Amino acid sequence: RLGPLSPGMSPPIVARGFGYSALALYETCLPVIESNISMKGQIVEWQGLSTKPQTNVNYHWGVVINTLMSTMCLEFSGISNRQVWKDEILVLEQNYNDKYKLECTTDEFNASVAYAKACSQEIIDFAKTDPIYGTIKTEPKEPMNSNFPIDYDPPVGKGLWVPTAPTFQIALQPYWGVTRPFLTKNINISPAAPNPYSEDTNSVYYKEMLEVYNTNLNITPEQRIIALYWDDAPFRTQTPGGHSVKIYNQLMRENKFPVSQSIESFLKVSMAIHDAFVNCWKYKFIFNTERPITFIRNIMLKPAFTPVISTPPFPDYCSGHSNQSGAAMTIFNFQFGESYTFTDSANVKRDDISPEARTPRTFKKFRDMYNEVTMSRLYGGIHYRKSIQEGVRIGNLIGENIWNLKYKK
Repeated sequence: RLGPLSPGMSPPIVARGFGYSALALYETCLPVIESNISMKGQIVEWQGLSTKPQTNVNYHWGVVINTLMSTMCLEFSGISNRQVWKDEILVLEQNYNDKYKLECTTDEFNASVAYAKACSQEIIDFAKTDPIYGTIKTEPKEPMNSNFPIDYDPPVGKGLWVPTAPTFQIALQPYWGVTRPFLTKNINISPAAPNPYSEDTNSVYYKEMLEVYNTNLNITPEQRIIALYWDDAPFRTQTPGGHSVKIYNQLMRENKFPVSQSIESFLKVSMAIHDAFVNCWKYKFIFNTERPITFIRNIMLKPAFTPVISTPPFPDYCSGHSNQSGAAMTIFNFQFGESYTFTDSANVKRDDISPEARTPRTFKKFRDMYNEVTMSRLYGGIHYRKSIQEGVRIGNLIGENIWNLKYKK
């Protein structure tokens, strides 16, 4: 919910916030999740928490988790400069603490808060060693304050990305590919090269752009709903990663996960989403491919072409939503099995889309869902077919790598 309410919360920023918050929650709670082990030595540069719970203190773990998540939300959601949302988080934290204070002594409560704050600060300090900070020229030096660096000069040439209508916004997070992933091998999974640029009407490149145009020209009501349902555009929605985490939360509640299993699963989903965005942004700005709207308007001479959803301000190849959806749904697939029927209700409370696009959507398999997610980008007019196919393929591999980490003793 904080994503669309907070300044600077672009899709990569949101995914990174989930990743570090989930790591903080997991590592902090390991003393009471006795079957699990630390990510120390498994994920990039993480050496584990030096803060340890005191053996003679009876911690209230509800207080620990509540304090930890409030602290991480304030740090990673960018709301510290928006007092109204800061107050909302602090009120929520206080409401839980008022309940928890009735369940423990003052000393236990204070010790629990102190432990949570010490652990969260370690994660925050670790996050600030991320190489992405070295690319930031603005103050304060936070990634969320540098979504559109003015020092970036995109390469120029046929088939290369340029800002697009209607806003012609400069590139979003062009340096994000240097961001620290959780697994190095996840950002080294290279997509196949994009189709060679060609204005020949018989070329694969031209035909894929023509497919985008014809799909939008002849779009069905159901295809339009799918495009809008999965829009998840930056700065006004939950973002693609936020949508995936909402689905995870729903599945967790429906399956009545114990707290320990919820924490472990949240870590897997969040690390997968973060690594997917780092990988995706790395190769987006290596290939720098143009968006369909540019080719369709300028080369196919269809100046009236307007995508169903707004073209976001970064290169096409590969599709970010497809990439992160493939990663998240791979985790879900391993967790719940291939033939798992569920209904996604993530959009029910959204007020920025038509009522039809808020209607929950039911799927018989997670594969069916991420296939729909990927096609939504073609229906929406913002990606061509190879971009979405390669995106989800790379995402599947990233999710599998995260799943295969060792979580249990």
